[in-house]
Parts: sequence; structure tokens; C-alpha cells
Amino acid sequence: MGEGGIRSTRPVVEMFLAECRRSGLDPIAKEIYCIERGGKWSIEVGINGIRGKAEETGKYGGQTEPQWSDDGVTWVDVWVKDTPPAAARVGIIRTDWASPAVGVVTYAGYVPRNKAGGITPTGQWQFNSPNQLLKCAEMQAFRKAFPRRFTGLYIAEELESTTSTESTAPAAVSEDWAALIRAVDDKADLEALTLRIRGIEDGEKVRESEMTGDLRTIVMTHASTLTKDSREPREPEAAPPVPPATGDVIDAEVIPDDEPAPAAAPTPATEPEESETERYEREAGAEYERQMAAQTASANG
Repeated sequence: MGEGGIRSTRPVVEMFLAECRRSGLDPIAKEIYCIERGGKWSIEVGINGIRGKAEETGKYGGQTEPQWSDDGVTWVDVWVKDTPPAAARVGIIRTDWASPAVGVVTYAGYVPRNKAGGITPTGQWQFNSPNQLLKCAEMQAFRKAFPRRFTGLYIAEELESTTSTESTAPAAVSEDWAALIRAVDDKADLEALTLRIRGIEDGEKVRESEMTGDLRTIVMTHASTLTKDSREPREPEAAPPVPPATGDVIDAEVIPDDEPAPAAAPTPATEPEESETERYEREAGAEYERQMAAQTASANG
């Protein structure tokens, strides 16, 4: 799910599972993720999973010592200044190459920015920018060293710069969403309201999301108290009783007491119709189980 409990579509799930198979990265081990950023879904990987896959090639010889610089000329092995470094670099060593593949990145190229283009550090970029920048350089070096294995794979730190952040106070919300959330008494209506808050109508994003951390908390808390869900199959209504006969004579066969009445044919049970979301989740889960079984069989073989 993305922010506000928005479910991914079937094509997104299929794309994610295909990338898991191609890369061999395990989502259960948090080596690969499917993340919604700004209304768009993207696939991100963890740097530890990339290190492990590089080691599996048998050609990974470790790394050079990381370095940072504030002018691109003088490089140091430890960054001790309070200000962020201007650049970072590190090399990935391949045992069959004469020289390491070096990744060099700049702070200006990867730090998160607002929609006006101004530098707006968020998360760890505010407190640990040297390490954030180093991970970007390391991932770049891995793609250089093992292009057929890691092309198209990016860590979250590399993609945060492409997600604009607001530097000013958020615009006034169009409605009192908190009050509307608390007034809902049906899980189906709550899901539809969540989509409205996220600016999504008929499956299309039509405006900026107004979902905040506080609203997400209210949604999750209120959802846990709801029992009604109009999407769930309802029990069939009982047939109305047949009124007694009013004097009409009906010919009928009389069955003696010593002969049992013929058993009525059993009525086949009808299973509730599966929703589209449930079908997507079931198929995605089955595909993931198949993938994990194949990886286990391959490892044991």
C-alpha cells in the first residue's frame, strides 16, 4: 500500500514481482520495495541487498575507502565538518578488472529539493548527509561494476531528490477531512473518502494530496472501530411464507407413514464473489510463494 492506505494496481504488482524475479532480491528480507511517491509507484532497493547480490557473483572484491570533498579537489577519508560535503566517492572492486569502478556524486545533485528547486533536506539528509551521499556513490559504483545485474535499480536516497517537498506552509485543505472521516460508518465509504483526500477520482490523480500524518492516524484508528462493510456479501433474504390455502382442493399423493419421504436434493453452496482487490492480492501472493519456492529449490539444488 501507498500513503493513506492506497492499494497498488495489478500492473504495478506484476511489474514488482517481475523485478523481484529478475534481480533475485527478496522483499521479505527488505532487499526490494514498491513505494508510492507523489502519486506514482516506483521500485527501490536496499543497499545491503545489493552488496549481497554482488558477493554472489564471485567477482566482488570489496570497496575502496570512501572519501568526501568540499571543493572536488581535496578529498578526505572522514567528514567532520558540520556543513554537508559537496561530493562523495567510493570504488567497487571487481576481481577480474584492473581498476575499481568509482562512483562520484555531488550533494547538489541528490539532496531533496522543493518544487521551486530550493534545497530542502529531509529525514537523514538533515542529520547524516555524508552517509546519505556515500550510499548514492556506492550504488552508482555498483551499477558501473555490474551493469547487467544492477541496471535500473536505485536506492531510496537516489530517488528522494526527484520527489519535490514543500518549503512553505501547506495550502488550506478544501474540506474538514477529520470530521468527515469520523462521520463515516462503513469501511467502503472510508476507503472512498481516503481516495478523495489523496486527490484521486476514478483511478486518476486530479489534484495534490491533502493527506497528512495526522489524517493517516485518524483513518487507521477509525477503520479499526468499523464493523459495517457494504462490499461484503450479504446473507440471502428468507423467502416470504406461503399463505394457507383458501378452500381450493389440491390433488396430492399420500405417503404412508412407514415409507420415508424422499430426501430433498442438497442445495449447492454459493461462495461469495471475490472482489477485484482480493483477486489481485491472492494472485500476487501465489506468485510470490511460487517465486520463493523456486529460489529455495535452486539453492538446495
